[in-house]
Amino acid sequence: MNTRIILTGGFLGAGKTTLLWKTAQHFMNDGKRIGLLTNDQAPELVDTALLSKNDFKVAEVSGSCFCCNFNGFLSSLRQVKAESQAEVILAEPVGSCTDLSATIVQPLKELMHSEFTVSPFSVLADPKMLRDILKGGNAGLHPSSAYIYRKQLEEADIILITKTDLLDTTEVEQLKKDVNIVFSDSEVFLISSKTGSGVEEWIEYVLNNDKAGRRIVDVNYDTYAEGEAVLGCLTAKLHLKECKPLTGMCLCKALWNY
Repeated sequence: MNTRIILTGGFLGAGKTTLLWKTAQHFMNDGKRIGLLTNDQAPELVDTALLSKNDFKVAEVSGSCFCCNFNGFLSSLRQVKAESQAEVILAEPVGSCTDLSATIVQPLKELMHSEFTVSPFSVLADPKMLRDILKGGNAGLHPSSAYIYRKQLEEADIILITKTDLLDTTEVEQLKKDVNIVFSDSEVFLISSKTGSGVEEWIEYVLNNDKAGRRIVDVNYDTYAEGEAVLGCLTAKLHLKECKPLTGMCLCKALWNY
């Protein structure tokens, strides 16, 4: 059975997991068998645990990005396909990953076309960060991390402007026009996973379109490595014995102070 792969990337905080969950629900409501594939630099992913609790079949690639571990990606892909007999697999790369069109989409198309059909590669973009990047800024990121963000947009077959519920109609339309000017070869969709606006239109497009991996980008891997390094985070297990309300600080700051 040939299984469709919908690869959906985007920078940290763009809303990939929320869209993944929303899309998986849509397919299950339509009676389709689905599988999910998650990715991060550490094992035992929170995303995997959350999605598994919703009765979705989930596999993960941990300890490396999709882009530098094609064998691990393919093994997990086949695992979740076998476990779920999936007609569709939704794959979510880690937010600091780029060069996926060359390292994942092309090998799947050229070598695995008897097993998998690849949908256009979608990249989510948070509107606030996207707006600053389009103006030549770094969106509050280290320059090397902003470089990764730009490369993600450059290689996208589809750019998904997310969280459109946070903008008014004029802002949304202007942002779409600006993206069309800078990335004229990419399809642009406006979506809100919170309200569901635009999600079904995007699903319909990727489910019935095989024009994937049309944009191969040149990547400076030294800059890429630096960008990932400065995004490094703490990996830990926490056992909470007592929970108290947080006042005046976020969870991350509270844990740091602890």
